[in-house]
Amino acid sequence: LLQLLEMERRTCIVLVFAGDRHGTVSLRNGDVVACATPGRSGVDALAEIVGWQDPRIEFSALLSVDPKEKPIPLRAALLESARRSDEARRD
Repeated sequence: LLQLLEMERRTCIVLVFAGDRHGTVSLRNGDVVACATPGRSGVDALAEIVGWQDPRIEFSALLSVDPKEKPIPLRAALLESARRSDEARRD
């Protein structure tokens, strides 16, 4: 789903729910500008979110983003989140 939103260069907030967990992925023109779960942010939050089983997904308009936030291409963010997940499993 995230890759489709990237290809379509969508701007939105993806709300993700899995059991009692929840998180958000904010996209601007298909690039990641923010990710958050209650205990994590950035790429760490993205790594957590993409690992959830059977998530429920909702969409919301992206109203504003801190202009200081540098967009990260989705592919780069997903690769970095996978690398961090692998490292965490090794520890």
